[in-house]
Amino acid sequence: MHYRAGMKLIEVVVVVLCLGIVLALLIPTIGSKGPTGRSQCSTNLKNLALAAVLYDSSRGQLPGYLNDFGTFMSTVEPSRTDLKQENLRMHRKIGSWTVSLLPWLDAQPTYEVWTEDRYAIVAFGASLKETTPEGYLAGAAPNLAIFRCPSDPTIADRAYGSNSYVCNSGMYHRGPAGEEEWTITRLYGTSVAMDLERSMAVANGAFNNQVACVDALGNPVSVGPNVSLKDFKDGLGNTILFSENLQALPWYRIGFATAPELVVNDPSQPIRYPYAARYVNGMVWHYEDPKELNGSTDVKPIHRINGTAGAKNKDALAAIEVNPINAADVARPSSAHVDGVNVGMADGRTQFIADSIDYRVYQALLTPHGKRSDVPFPDFVLIDESF
Repeated sequence: MHYRAGMKLIEVVVVVLCLGIVLALLIPTIGSKGPTGRSQCSTNLKNLALAAVLYDSSRGQLPGYLNDFGTFMSTVEPSRTDLKQENLRMHRKIGSWTVSLLPWLDAQPTYEVWTEDRYAIVAFGASLKETTPEGYLAGAAPNLAIFRCPSDPTIADRAYGSNSYVCNSGMYHRGPAGEEEWTITRLYGTSVAMDLERSMAVANGAFNNQVACVDALGNPVSVGPNVSLKDFKDGLGNTILFSENLQALPWYRIGFATAPELVVNDPSQPIRYPYAARYVNGMVWHYEDPKELNGSTDVKPIHRINGTAGAKNKDALAAIEVNPINAADVARPSSAHVDGVNVGMADGRTQFIADSIDYRVYQALLTPHGKRSDVPFPDFVLIDESF
């Protein structure tokens, strides 16, 4: 007896289902250059968010945008006999939020460069192959994949500390004319004196200054309160911890400070507050409102997600270079992705946020407790449909 070769109906159905599953897995990555595009960037931010959650679980608080990792006391480096004594100075080990999270990002050796006594961070007179342009030893500032968005066109040629990500550093504290101290009028007419200390209130953001510094006149600079995930009254899933930013400086940078600014004569000597430390690896919200409520101004285009001074243009966006003048303006989410940015939320997940969202939504996503924050319209309630 002869049997006709072919597939049974059930076999055809199984094959079709298998093909459907394969296509469902492949389609989301087609527009994001596979695992090296938007999806890899999302994975990086997820790992950053989870690292922050673990840090909070271990320390009872989130790190600051500035953190103190001790003082390098000696002018001798036992593990680096190739470095001459004149290349080393006593200096403060001040790092950003990135350094604090290194142990939870599979980068313990780099973390120890910043925290163990046997290592030096800054050097003088060493060869260019040994130091970053700012004077950090190369071992303290490697390129780490976790800080690199594959779609970020600004990091390709960076030899040290490539970085595509920023933390939620809360409220921009200066007034409309750049005043360090000014007055805002909250909803229902309540006046509030605003300055750096007030702007770092727990309700206004997630990452504060945690280093005792002085300003140019030698006056103490405010240290912010400790912020824990327990303080996030709007919900962990409604508060952003990290975002992409095309203007982010290398992850080891603290403002525009260089090695000489970290040198001290004794361990108790405070350093000068690094200018723009809150902005170059952070994002802020401004006291602005789409309806110009409570003495605020209308939202400047550059302060919005993927914002530029003019039209939203990806080439123009990537071409912006951060400097001491524009640092606070470009401290907002930005990316090379189409129509939005990836962000890491306080519950450890990631989300894609459209750059067309209302500025009130952006403010709500950065404030852990919106109703008690200093946004112009604190009665705004964030719901899932908002973003």
